[in-house]
Amino acid sequence: MDISKEYIEMCGKAVEIQELIEKPTTGKYVYDGKFCVDENDRLWLADDKVCLLRQDQSQDMLPDEPNHFPSLTWIEKFAEFYKLNYQKRWTMEQLWLAFVMNERFNKVWDGENWV
Repeated sequence: MDISKEYIEMCGKAVEIQELIEKPTTGKYVYDGKFCVDENDRLWLADDKVCLLRQDQSQDMLPDEPNHFPSLTWIEKFAEFYKLNYQKRWTMEQLWLAFVMNERFNKVWDGENWV
């Protein structure tokens, strides 16, 4: 799980995604005094209530086909997105978050903000 400063910033500024996720009222458990995990196994910054999505949670934000498996179209689109962005040395969490932000909200990460 990516808990780097850059990923925390990327997640925090992905307001469109953060608004879609219900904020927990209590955490299931807290670790490092900085993070908590909610009843849905989502990782949150304890103080800021910013959700740090795992790769699979980002993938779940893309529409599925009726049989609930990602279509080949998403896999092909992600492969193309990866080819264009792999040189940035992103983690898979960063890369999937960027892909979802691009596909759902037509935004890209410029190193500081989603534009």
